[in-house]
Amino acid sequence: MCSSDLYLSLSGYGHKGEWGSYRSYGPSAQASSGLTFSSGLPSKNPAGWGYSYMDVTGGWCGGLGMMMGLLRMKRTGEGVYVDYAVTEAAMAMLGPFFLDYQVNDRPTRRPGFPPGNRSIWPQVAPHNTYRCAGIDRQGQDWWVFIACETQEQWEAFVRVMGKPELLSDPRFITMEARYANQDVLDDIISTWTAPRRRYEIMTELQAAGVIAAPIQNAEDRVEYDEQLRAREMYPVIAHPEVGEFEMERYPPRLSRTPADNTGRAPILKEHEEY
Repeated sequence: MCSSDLYLSLSGYGHKGEWGSYRSYGPSAQASSGLTFSSGLPSKNPAGWGYSYMDVTGGWCGGLGMMMGLLRMKRTGEGVYVDYAVTEAAMAMLGPFFLDYQVNDRPTRRPGFPPGNRSIWPQVAPHNTYRCAGIDRQGQDWWVFIACETQEQWEAFVRVMGKPELLSDPRFITMEARYANQDVLDDIISTWTAPRRRYEIMTELQAAGVIAAPIQNAEDRVEYDEQLRAREMYPVIAHPEVGEFEMERYPPRLSRTPADNTGRAPILKEHEEY
């Protein structure tokens, strides 16, 4: 490497140690780091994160490593070699599990852990997804996420549900009590959400100051999500061969230097002379 070069090596396990020559890709890095073991449904085998999450996060952290190298070169005028292991980036997402082991000597628990969509750090209840009315075009159920982080939110939620008796019920009178009686509480909430539509639930609860969001699939996000439309998340791109199509915009919005990824991919030989 020349004295003024920047070289980024992005691998599964880095270039030091016995595993330095091992082959890897997103899902294997996920497994080695502990992410796979930490995910899934209660009393079920580890499920992973549904897709190759570390392909995305791994590249993102690698890009940050390259930016750090560029800053170092700018300050010193010297070249930089960046040795980056995707598995280590995945481990950085498991801070609470490492802390639980170091402080409480408690490893990640199975088979009853993780507890679905419930929250154990911190202990919050209600904090779950609940079945709603209707199904999508693939025959899948619709769901809504609801959480009450404070007593004020809980009291507002109870008023929206029209169940004032829950405020004096000793099983739910404090956060600690609600957390200890989540099974019963979730049954009560599910009975309330079952005949209602997910977006209506979200709108009504948010108006009352309660955290709520519909569980959306890809079709929902592309076709029906009004917030993404308001944010102009899907600009129309013109392509000389395939015509017009929508493309996902780069999420961050900078006031003075807005990112623009609305350019299309080139056709064959289009940029050959350039």
